[in-house]
Amino acid sequence: IYGTNDASSLNAATPFDDTDSPWKKITEINSGLPDVNSHDYYTSPTITMSQAYQYIRFVVKNTYNRGNDPSGMPYFNLSEFQIYNTVPTA
Repeated sequence: IYGTNDASSLNAATPFDDTDSPWKKITEINSGLPDVNSHDYYTSPTITMSQAYQYIRFVVKNTYNRGNDPSGMPYFNLSEFQIYNTVPTA
């Protein structure tokens, strides 16, 4: 999960290291996610951000079987997404 406040960077690539990109890494969720053929709900742990961000980007780095369905085409589905009220920490 990455965040930025720079609207001019919305089309910029997501960095893969700690460069001076306007996109700053907030956290990475890589365990506890539903597995293949699952219709389970997933609720992430509370995510604490070091600052306020206007734009949030979710990057899917891996999927089961590399996201390939029987046709061999990459596949990923996110059916619902919700961000609850934020709580300022500073």
